[in-house]
Amino acid sequence: SIQDDLNAFHFKFTQFEANAINTSTPIGNFSSLYVSFLLNRPNGFHLLQTFIPTGLVVVISWASFWLDPTAVPGRISLGVGTLVIMTTLSSTIRHKYSPSSHVNAMEQWLGACQLMVFAALLEFPLVNWLS
Repeated sequence: SIQDDLNAFHFKFTQFEANAINTSTPIGNFSSLYVSFLLNRPNGFHLLQTFIPTGLVVVISWASFWLDPTAVPGRISLGVGTLVIMTTLSSTIRHKYSPSSHVNAMEQWLGACQLMVFAALLEFPLVNWLS
């Protein structure tokens, strides 16, 4: 059975299966062990460390929509500041996890947040040009 105090970083062991396999080949008999682990990842860590902070940065970037179009320094500072914060957060979060060959949900979330912050920054030149 699995010990209750056995844990891995960001994971909780929930179940495992172990089987002994004997294989006969022309050069002899071999035995091997097949072990399968079922891991569960708690969501609270990712909610507090990733989703809430990046979501708040996106909401803060939307504050530029309520600024006066003539408030150029404020709009630029807010847009560039939130873009730098979002880039730093994304880089830090991606560095914590091992690289994978496929796009995962975390990368999709970070990409969507980055896109929204960048779109909020691009809104200023559009409003300035239209006015």
